[in-house]
Amino acid sequence: AAPPASPGPAVLQVAIDPVCGMEVAVTASGVSAQHAGRAYWFCGTGCRQAFLDDPARFRG
Repeated sequence: AAPPASPGPAVLQVAIDPVCGMEVAVTASGVSAQHAGRAYWFCGTGCRQAFLDDPARFRG
């Protein structure tokens, strides 16, 4: 019989920062904001604030 499979590396969920386009990990401690019923994730507080100042500029 084959040995039990060992757990592989953890795969992090990632999102794209809508302000700068950087790939960021989606974590409980990450920088995020809710807008129009959707969660957005950011590389840092500066991008988050830019988004909150003018969400229409960065959505979609």
